Order: sequence, then C-alpha cells, then structure tokens
Amino acid sequence: MIGVAGAPNVVTLYSDFACTHCAEFETTYSATLASLRDSGKIDLEYWPLGFGSAGSARASNAMACAAERDPKLAVNLYDGFFANMGTDWSNDQILSLSTQLSPTLPDGYETCVTGGTHAAWVTGIYNLAKSGAAAQGTPSVYLNGTAFDLTTGTAQTLVGSLK
Repeated sequence: MIGVAGAPNVVTLYSDFACTHCAEFETTYSATLASLRDSGKIDLEYWPLGFGSAGSARASNAMACAAERDPKLAVNLYDGFFANMGTDWSNDQILSLSTQLSPTLPDGYETCVTGGTHAAWVTGIYNLAKSGAAAQGTPSVYLNGTAFDLTTGTAQTLVGSLK
C-alpha cells in the first residue's frame, strides 16, 4: 500500500499495463486518487497483474522491485507505464524509464528487474485475482473491500463514497 499509514479508506486497483481500459481508468481517475492519497484520505493498494503481454509482466515485476525499495519510484513507474501505453516493455526500456524518473536507482533495483525477481509473484497474483477480485477483468477497483462500479461510477462518486 502506498499512502499514509492509518488512512481511513483503502482503494485497491487491479490493473495490467497492457490493458487499454486500465489506461482509460488512469486518465480519468489518477489525479483524484493521487490527491486523495497525498492528503491522507486513502491508502492506495496496487495489484499490477502483468498478464496482457510479456512486457506487461516485466513492468509488473519492475514495479514490485521498486515498491520494496522506493515506493515513490513505484508510483512514478506505474504512472509512467500507463503514460507510455502500447509499449511492450523490455528490461532496457524499463531501466531507461526508471532512470528518467529517478537518476539514482535504489540498490539492487536493476538486478531485481533484469533477473525477474518477482516473476513468480506476478504470475501468482494474477492467478489469485482472476478467480476472485479481478474475475470481471481489469481494471477492477475496490473501495474499503467493496467493488466500485466503473460502469456507473465517476471520480466524483468515488470521492463521495469515502468514509
């Protein structure tokens, strides 16, 4: 989770970096979610499922590598991957984007990315999510454990649903 410890709300996002609907979701909701996260109203829980392509799986691995070392880099990567929708991320492209976002990368990050350290985790969370929380596909969004209906919901109704 990324946000302020003890935030009164948790928003959980299940997405894939190769998913065009996920990119559309990010375009519509990302500024609102970032504002809510930065103000301490929500913790934001990211589940980068990485099933859409080999590059998406590599990007999900990289996000996990960043999250355990520098959560700010992880959030910036998440945003950067969606800002460059359509890229089938190679490790070299991921590392190039990473150094654009953070010229000094955290210790062990490059090795984690190129070694696919979290590849099994990426596969595991996808398998878990596809039979549960993300069974309807991506993006899937939950607010405090309850599915948020993206067909009728808006950024405004999400804000209105917070505790």
